[in-house]
Amino acid sequence: MIASLSKLEESLQEQQRIARLLIQKDLALAESNDQLNREVSQLRVLQEINNKVRITSQCDAALETIAQGLVLQLHFSVVIILLGEPPFTVGVNYSYHSMTHPEQLGLNSLVQEVYARNIYRTISHNQNIMADEQELMKQLRTTSACIFPLQVREKKYGVFICGMDDPYQTLTVEDQEFLGVVASSISVTLESLETEERQRYIDALKSEFISITSHQLRTPLSIIKWILKMSLDGDFSEPTELHDFLSKAYQTNERMIALVNDLLDVSRIEEGKMEYHFVKFDLVGLLKETLDQLKILAEKKHVSLRHNLDAIHALSITGDCKQLSLVFHNLIDNAIKFTPREGTVTVWVERQSAEAHIQIKDTGIGISES
Repeated sequence: MIASLSKLEESLQEQQRIARLLIQKDLALAESNDQLNREVSQLRVLQEINNKVRITSQCDAALETIAQGLVLQLHFSVVIILLGEPPFTVGVNYSYHSMTHPEQLGLNSLVQEVYARNIYRTISHNQNIMADEQELMKQLRTTSACIFPLQVREKKYGVFICGMDDPYQTLTVEDQEFLGVVASSISVTLESLETEERQRYIDALKSEFISITSHQLRTPLSIIKWILKMSLDGDFSEPTELHDFLSKAYQTNERMIALVNDLLDVSRIEEGKMEYHFVKFDLVGLLKETLDQLKILAEKKHVSLRHNLDAIHALSITGDCKQLSLVFHNLIDNAIKFTPREGTVTVWVERQSAEAHIQIKDTGIGISES
């Protein structure tokens, strides 16, 4: 009897150990997915910023666009761009907190060291920091910050400062790598606007774009590799556990494929090589499928999706089904995102002679005519 109880206790302890291991690995996977989401967001925002800056001829407008993207879309708390040489002039001062004398940042010895030595520095509230670092954090009103030199070859343009005001987290290594790419893009932008050599500017942006894309793809590949390694090592005692983790690996792989496809589309569009494949397909079916994909997002936002598709049954058209699917998905997705709670998004299709007319309306902020 005692021996049986002892074996039962050992079995329970082993089950508890396996449960703890699986919880730890699941939490690690969730953390990796969160990081992937942030890195993909950073990539998309950088792409959007670069597209806007590319058609801007004014330095102030270009720098303001970069600062707004970092603060409003990626939620960094402050962006300062100091131009020229010490004591510098303020090119951009964009932050959640008002800063009465941003030009005084140029007097900080740490900022001047970054400029003079062409190095970058990271400071955080949870580190043992020097007096000049403490003073800089106080001026920026942040809990962590990165300071990068703005330089192209031997030409110095100033200093880029970006910070985060969050007592519970600091700028990660991935954040620092991303901000390093942003600093390079700013430097290239300043050089391009100064010399008006637009082609070199575009080529340099592409190089930076490829650099950050390579970085973004490392994380999902690591997740997939990690799950496959666990499978090969026999870490899963139940088929359901293996199925769950393989499903997560599959979802991660699908997101990575979508990211690569987005990048390929951008490249093809820039080179004028975008290919279209025209076939006959059911427009109503495509729109229903798109609405079904976005139904969960609408429910989370408490936005009603309305349409007249059930009354039309089928509507055959000729076009590029994949590209039109992307167009409809983006329009409806944006309509849901920018419509307030309890609002409505309406998809309306009409057959007019030999044409199909599609209207996507919402009760949100809309899209400006420009």
